[in-house]
Amino acid sequence: MRTLRLVNARFWLFLNLVGFTGSVFSQRVENLPIAFPPLAPPLYVSGTFGELRNNHFHAGVDLRTNEEIGKPVYAVNDGFVSRVKVSPVGYGLAVYLDHPSGFTSVYGHLDRYDGPLRSWVEEAQKKCGFWELDTLLPPGLLPVRGGERIATSGNSVGSAGPHVHFEWRETLSEHPVNPLLYGLTVVDELPPEIRAVYFQDAGGTRKSSIVRDSLGRRLQDTVLFQSPLGVVLDAEDVMQPNGPRNGVYAVQQGCKPGYEFGYSFDSFDFSDGRAVNATLDPTLFTQTGKRMYRAYRQPFHPGPTFQPNSVVWSYSDVPFNTLGGRIVAEPGAVVRAVWRVWDASGKKDSVWGYLKCVESKPFSAALGPLKDSLYSNGWALVTSDRSFYRRTSVQLSGGTAETAAKASWTGPAHESLKLYPPSSEINTLKSGTFFVWTAASGKKAWLSPPAVGTPLEIKEPGTGRWQQDLIPPHFKKPQWTATLPGGKLLRFTGGDAESGMAHYGAYLEDGTFVLVAYDAKYKSYSVQLPSNLSPGKHTLEVVLRDRAGNVARFFHAFYNPLSSPGKT
Repeated sequence: MRTLRLVNARFWLFLNLVGFTGSVFSQRVENLPIAFPPLAPPLYVSGTFGELRNNHFHAGVDLRTNEEIGKPVYAVNDGFVSRVKVSPVGYGLAVYLDHPSGFTSVYGHLDRYDGPLRSWVEEAQKKCGFWELDTLLPPGLLPVRGGERIATSGNSVGSAGPHVHFEWRETLSEHPVNPLLYGLTVVDELPPEIRAVYFQDAGGTRKSSIVRDSLGRRLQDTVLFQSPLGVVLDAEDVMQPNGPRNGVYAVQQGCKPGYEFGYSFDSFDFSDGRAVNATLDPTLFTQTGKRMYRAYRQPFHPGPTFQPNSVVWSYSDVPFNTLGGRIVAEPGAVVRAVWRVWDASGKKDSVWGYLKCVESKPFSAALGPLKDSLYSNGWALVTSDRSFYRRTSVQLSGGTAETAAKASWTGPAHESLKLYPPSSEINTLKSGTFFVWTAASGKKAWLSPPAVGTPLEIKEPGTGRWQQDLIPPHFKKPQWTATLPGGKLLRFTGGDAESGMAHYGAYLEDGTFVLVAYDAKYKSYSVQLPSNLSPGKHTLEVVLRDRAGNVARFFHAFYNPLSSPGKT
């Protein structure tokens, strides 16, 4: 794996020359894009780049904050604020900085912004009358210096616990790249580990035990297999004793005689994030709850950086892509195989063993996906050569008594399938009608009705029907006190059970806009009363509107005595 060795050599050179440690926070790391740490070091990782997540590769590095909120977050180099995103989902509060090096740093799950950035966000929210923002900023409007404090860490929205999600992207392509290869220094004391090896052939899937002796870590027994054979690795990177179980940086398989295969997580395209479903083994995930690494590839398999045969591993003239990592042998042949995993600092683990072929079936590489169009009762379903990871059979039925359309297939989809409704149905829809797609998993998606000739997009098999949303959002009437000072932070819970929330806000009796923030994780709203609220009697109106235009509102009368603010 020549590319992997070069990358690791560069990273080891960085570690040896820079000598950057957690005790030297103010020291600038010269000649590297990431010149300052985003948090006060030492930095501990709870999620690695490329880690296998639900329907996506992890696009950054999660930095632990000791379960605390409010840690200072710093710019990793000189640059300017290029984007601000405030959302009730995803990264929650996030900020993007463009740097002269041609990269963009991203900081997510923040608790609040600091300094000029905070003032700009508050003014922007006030102008648009909405808490949510997704705004691009021009160069020079909000410049930052490397090491400057820009925010505090939080636990906003998609976060499973307090931490900072840090990304390093190529600015022009917007592709995320592994920040550990560009100067981000973290505490990594232990090598990754292969915990188990699974073998898949025509006879099913089975697990082999691993032993350690004077010969190293190896399979306990010779594995009998039917050719062709696929291998899946249960591997993880626990960087410190009792640390979280993170994903590995690179995977490699070598055989003699055999067919070398490997990939690493250097960068990927966001549009290919769902290719995690090709990299992990879905059957083993269902059985064990673990996302394991296939040591073979699918016919269509974007995402990781696949490596060509290297000089070290080249025992065969069979081209790299011919078998895609599957092991093929004749009956009676004994194959010596080795599997290795790396972390981004170059530490590795390996397991080797003997495989004996007891039966051989003709090997034919799985066919790649094709473009296709299906029609049923005026409905059309179109697939592309990027819809699936291998040739997949799809069925469509439209216009039944129970459903408007039904689509079925086996296995995960990569890109959306295009579902075109009959124009006659679109033209007769009533206001507030959506196309409700109920996936086989039970998950529902309320899709806005398309214009004639434009498709609905689906990624899971299921059934769909037209449904009008006539139900307004719901809320639990809060028990706020009758005396509230200016600056008071008020909370209540609510949401929308059908089409989903579109807007939320609050207003005083004179029409003054009052900011309302929303956290989808807890279905919680917070209302920030103005700090300069005049003394005396006031009435606060809170308004919730869903995507169908249904509105719910409530009023609260209170008195401001000009006392100090607090929380309710």
